[in-house]
Amino acid sequence: MTQTPDGLPLTFSVFDEQLLLHWSPGQSEAPLTREGLLAAIAEAGYADFRLDQKALDFFLFSQQRFGQQNRQICIGRQQKPEIHVHVAQDGLKAWLTVTQAPGHAPPSLEDVHTALRDKGIVYGLLPDVLSQYETAGYLEKQLIAQGQPPLPGKAAWFEYLVPDTPDLALESADRIDFRQRSTIQTVAAEQPLMRKHPAEKGRPGKTVLGQVLPADDGRDHALHASSGSMISAEDPHLLVSVREGRPIPLTRSVRVDNVLVLEEVNYDTGHINFKGSVLVHGTVGDGFQVKATGDIVVQGSVEDAVLEADNDIRVYGSMFGRERARLSAGGNIFVNYVQSTEIDCMGNLYVHDGLFYCHVRVLGEIQSGMPEGKGRINGGEIWGSKRIVARVVGSSSSTTTKISLGEDPYLRQKLRDIDHNLRFYKSELEQVVKAIIYIRTRATETSTSLAELEARRGELLETVNQLSEQVQDVRDNLNRSRYHCELVVHEAVMSGTRLRLAEKSRPVDEDLPACRFYLHPDEQGLQVRVDYL
Repeated sequence: MTQTPDGLPLTFSVFDEQLLLHWSPGQSEAPLTREGLLAAIAEAGYADFRLDQKALDFFLFSQQRFGQQNRQICIGRQQKPEIHVHVAQDGLKAWLTVTQAPGHAPPSLEDVHTALRDKGIVYGLLPDVLSQYETAGYLEKQLIAQGQPPLPGKAAWFEYLVPDTPDLALESADRIDFRQRSTIQTVAAEQPLMRKHPAEKGRPGKTVLGQVLPADDGRDHALHASSGSMISAEDPHLLVSVREGRPIPLTRSVRVDNVLVLEEVNYDTGHINFKGSVLVHGTVGDGFQVKATGDIVVQGSVEDAVLEADNDIRVYGSMFGRERARLSAGGNIFVNYVQSTEIDCMGNLYVHDGLFYCHVRVLGEIQSGMPEGKGRINGGEIWGSKRIVARVVGSSSSTTTKISLGEDPYLRQKLRDIDHNLRFYKSELEQVVKAIIYIRTRATETSTSLAELEARRGELLETVNQLSEQVQDVRDNLNRSRYHCELVVHEAVMSGTRLRLAEKSRPVDEDLPACRFYLHPDEQGLQVRVDYL
């Protein structure tokens, strides 16, 4: 069909759904403008065609060329409803577009499904989008299918099992002890340290075209044993400690150090309570505590502090106590100079230069000044079970030095504690017996409390008998330790020294040269004797 707008050298025709423009120009016509051309197309009844803007521009430009000729140009195409399906390059998404066309019915839902199948889309269809198209009759570009991306597996990971320790401890509701800060973490033997969580397999993905996308499995890593740790025999994914110490977490393991090395003990470190041995290069500050299940070695000095070790203690510097200084060792104690300190030693006590004004209890020997130190013992009280070897003991112008040997000091303390309890229960037993006698002799009728008093009397009698047996056992043990004790002085014993060997007193009223005090049996029993060296 051909249409000719009124008064214009133009005709329009449609061939094979194409809109053709026929131009027969004359020499006198003025060139058409874009507005005039679009008006002519609309007047001819082709406003609903999809126009080719580039073809229109070419025609408008051609009007102005010299030597105008008749032309036929395709300037548009008849619009029809169209279905466009676009699939992403990775195949994980697909979009659907359905256009409208005047005078044409929209494609059916089956046409849409056919177009999707032709594109190969078989997975991840979104039914809500199709319902939206069915309602509206057209669809601007919408996501119509969503694939499943591959999910890579999780790599093996390692969980550190040692709980964190608090940085600050409260002594009471209104007081903070800043020496408790930065507590060193420690573990016990066979304590869990780290757990391996195995690698997980990846989950394959799927494209909208139905293609399977492989996924990488998580990378596996091995759990390793380190110094002080091992793989549990019951669980191959569990690492446990083989000794007490400080846990050091590594990438895939935990090392357990049984020696804690510190520069100093001060407010930066706080109190130390370590399962293992402790080495301090510098000093231990005033008021701090160092406790260890192994050894304690201090290369510097110790102020008014507390050192407690299950094994040995070594202090290469000096220790000056005031109110709370204390050394307590399950093994031996080695110290250069110590003053005004409470000392408990289950082994031997070795002092290089001086032991001044200390309260000492030692199960083994005390050696002061051996082999080349000053070796002075002056003031304080010393209880030991064996012997003391020193260069100088006491001072003529100073505090009295009290030395008691020949008894286990801890057994003596145990005897005091048991004896105190024995006296307490005996006193209570006497009061119960008096109450029973009073009720029996003076009460006009039987008291209901008599049976309770009789029961209490039986309990007290049993307790008193048990404590009496314990007292006798401890006394027997003390007696067995009394015959092998001595005080050996290589230079001088000063007057004012009060010596006691196995409950036998021997005051020193004048300065004595190098000598040896020991027990010697005679007709009158054990006596303290002195041999000069």
